[in-house]
Amino acid sequence: MKKLIVLSATLLVSMGLAACSSGSSSSSSKSSSTTSQTSNAKVKINTGADASAKVPAAGTLVMRQLYAAPHGKQSFAAVNVTLNGDTIVSAKIDEFQYVKKSSDWTGVPNSNKDFGKSYPKGQFLIAKAENSKPYSALMKKEAKATHTWEENETAITNF
Repeated sequence: MKKLIVLSATLLVSMGLAACSSGSSSSSSKSSSTTSQTSNAKVKINTGADASAKVPAAGTLVMRQLYAAPHGKQSFAAVNVTLNGDTIVSAKIDEFQYVKKSSDWTGVPNSNKDFGKSYPKGQFLIAKAENSKPYSALMKKEAKATHTWEENETAITNF
């Protein structure tokens, strides 16, 4: 559990530094779980962060997901971690943010349907993983970023 907490904190801090942005961070979580059997290992999917959760022995894969606000009020992130016992097997991050609507961006699913009707006027909700190129160009212009969003995310998750 300590590895998960340290990894999540490191990922969120790194994302904040990578985007050249300052701000407060906050998070919220809910917990639920389901279990299913595979031929190689038990798979337990657990969403949220539970400080009292016990780390299962090796051979049991645990998937955890955390939603957080790494840049204060500007965006939110979904951080996913898969553990085999207390060993991190995989990590994945995506951030979501409203941007000025233009043809440069690809909106999240249903942006062009009823879901998108609730967006602030002239804004578009995007996933940064899918929009790394235009988001990185924006960060290069506004914050003098030297790496793309995808390069930063890959470096963090490969750590």
